[in-house]
Amino acid sequence: MLRTLKVPSRLVNGFQTGSYNRIGKDFVVRARDAHSWWKSTLPATAGFPLTLRPPIPPSLPGEWDDYVDTAALFWNEWVINYDFSHQVLVGTGDRAGFAQLPAGISATLERLKRLGIRAAFRIEGWLMAHKLLVLVIMLGILAGLILTDNRER
Repeated sequence: MLRTLKVPSRLVNGFQTGSYNRIGKDFVVRARDAHSWWKSTLPATAGFPLTLRPPIPPSLPGEWDDYVDTAALFWNEWVINYDFSHQVLVGTGDRAGFAQLPAGISATLERLKRLGIRAAFRIEGWLMAHKLLVLVIMLGILAGLILTDNRER
């Protein structure tokens, strides 16, 4: 509208500072921190230009935002972006990170590992004891797949 009146102006897009994450010790800039405003330079008194800009409402994080943002950053860094450099960091740690886990977490992981090993041995024992039944089931599945494939053609 200002340009139609020959007033120099433009549209500006940007982000607010974001909010400081006390857990991750970094600034988190969210989509809600994005904003656009118009900027117009009008001649003012004493030769100083006057820049007009509408006020920006503050962006306040919620109570759990720090924890959620830290978890999301960890997920992005160590799961989605897990590349060779991350593998080297983990590999050269000489399991020091695992040793530093609290005793309760370490004991729980060890217990889960033992349970998994026992379950694998039980399943293997059952499969070995019922070889004929497993063979019949596998042949039935194979026959079903072949018949389904022939019907589609």
